[in-house]
Amino acid sequence: MSIGCKTDEGFLSLYRRFYSSPLGNVSIELLKELALEFWYGDLDIEKLINQELTSGRLTSLQARRAMYLVDRMISFPCLSRNKAKLLKDIVKLQGVGLKCTPPSRTAEQLFKEHKLDKKAFEWGLQDDITIQMKSLLEYQTRHFAAATGKKTGYSE
Repeated sequence: MSIGCKTDEGFLSLYRRFYSSPLGNVSIELLKELALEFWYGDLDIEKLINQELTSGRLTSLQARRAMYLVDRMISFPCLSRNKAKLLKDIVKLQGVGLKCTPPSRTAEQLFKEHKLDKKAFEWGLQDDITIQMKSLLEYQTRHFAAATGKKTGYSE
């Protein structure tokens, strides 16, 4: 079963579309393509993400959105342990500088009202992808993971 992006450029194009837009505007289809690459794809996305974040082209907000996605994706057991570890290392490294951005009053209020997820709040964001993630549940199951034939957190 062929899953995920076919090329590095394809992944980077999707990743850039994600972090360049308000998170509430991210389409389910875009998020699905990214999630499938994170969880089951064969590209070396750890390298691509690291290069993107160290390129100097991203604003602080874009970098925080980019890392929020990584942080969300690594919390699912369908990710292989090795890939999860490599991505967690990036989150730790980038988090040192980016997570020090204090949350806005709007973000604090949204978080208190349970309208903003904890990871988005921690990355200093005012919006999240919680609603869109609900549409990806079928791709997180053991059954789907087994059908891919890929090594996953479920199979390790």
